[in-house]
Amino acid sequence: SSSYAKRIVSWATPLVYRELGPEERRQVEGLKLFLDGSLGARSAALGEPYLGGGEGFLVYSGPGLRAELADIASSSRRVAMHAIGPLAIEQAISALEDLARDGLRFDRPRLEHVQFVSLAQARRAKALGAVLSVQPNFNSDSDDYLDRLPPGFAARNDPFRPLIDRAGFVPGDRK
Repeated sequence: SSSYAKRIVSWATPLVYRELGPEERRQVEGLKLFLDGSLGARSAALGEPYLGGGEGFLVYSGPGLRAELADIASSSRRVAMHAIGPLAIEQAISALEDLARDGLRFDRPRLEHVQFVSLAQARRAKALGAVLSVQPNFNSDSDDYLDRLPPGFAARNDPFRPLIDRAGFVPGDRK
């Protein structure tokens, strides 16, 4: 009954989605995959060791992610992928490009966080029709995690303006 009801949607992991019944599945907007971890836990896939120890990781192998995405595409559901580090971002974009070459495309695939997306990656994501869900509230990670971010990473965190000014993304564009 909320006036915001149409703006609030449910996402499920593939494991949960597979356990839902037909009616519950109809209520799910899309499936969300976690490709890497977080900065706080030193598990986002940065591609460089964290200060003080620790290495990020990718949850999926490249072929494993492509297989999971192909399965999701067959369900006609949208997809969102949590990808903080540049390795996870690259893995997501490469998998979407591979699937597109095979004729499998998603309606506005979402890449969540993308805190360390490069301009080249952003342009490739835009060509795929992807939504880069940059969340400026994580801008403070540049200060909060100085004790663990490799040199240069704090300055690269949350590239909101370059995505607008140089890659052509429009904030809040829901098309």
